[in-house]
Amino acid sequence: MRTTSRIRLRRGLLNLARALWIIFALSNLISLPFGVQRYYTQTLATGQHEPAVARALAQMHLTAAQEAVSFTVIFGLASLVFLVIGILIFWRLWGTSNELLGLLTSFIFITTALTGITGVFEGVSVLPNPFLQMAFTISGISFFVLFPCLAAFLLTFPNGRFAPRWSWLFILLWLGQFAFFIVADTGIFGSASYSLLAGVVLVTWGSTLSIQVYRYARVYTYSERQQTKWLVFGLTSGLLLTAGSTIIGNLLPQLSRPDSPYQLLMNNLGGLIIFLPLSLSIGIALLRYRLWNIDIII
Repeated sequence: MRTTSRIRLRRGLLNLARALWIIFALSNLISLPFGVQRYYTQTLATGQHEPAVARALAQMHLTAAQEAVSFTVIFGLASLVFLVIGILIFWRLWGTSNELLGLLTSFIFITTALTGITGVFEGVSVLPNPFLQMAFTISGISFFVLFPCLAAFLLTFPNGRFAPRWSWLFILLWLGQFAFFIVADTGIFGSASYSLLAGVVLVTWGSTLSIQVYRYARVYTYSERQQTKWLVFGLTSGLLLTAGSTIIGNLLPQLSRPDSPYQLLMNNLGGLIIFLPLSLSIGIALLRYRLWNIDIII
């Protein structure tokens, strides 16, 4: 009787997870074109009307339109990497015993892709269309949910358990990071935005990495260590690149100026520095352990 109840409960949770996955994915897909247009328009306007950005573009021999197109294409290509990995995970684990974990992992990758990695492609409806408004609202909710889901994934990879047990508290740190991103997006920090963002990212991701290092040394079996090494490598690479770019920008006066091309690139593309190594490391792990054995690394 208990076994039957557990099976029904698991089946119910699985169906709920499937429904939420589909709703979030469709909402993000609907809002994506509007988000891309919004990002392009905002980037173009910034290049045309902000003197510091205009001077940086002049040094790079770029127009505001070329900048907007370039950044949009770069984020689009980066999103494509996440999207491909997410679809492969979803396709491979659908209907298997690991489907719940597969839905969580693919949700992280696909939501990250469709919202532009750092949320730059989040859509905002200016039309009085209730359907679009609902889609954009759900898309915004999915981007918020993404952060605790990503934290849970990174903290429990690859066995799905929190160890130490109190490590789930680091999810709160990720929620704090999300709140800081929202505040920073208002431009309140000015030219210091990237340095502050990098500091918050280093604390949040570095704390998560420290948990993985502890688990690697004290908790994991040999097989789990083999599965985790690519994740640790991706996290470490992203953190080192973020720290290095921040230190370089602060040490060299010519790079820390608001009209520096370096500041322009870091303020716009700095978020990719930590996300791309992580996605690529997991992608390499898929190839390393072979796609049909994807459940081994997840």
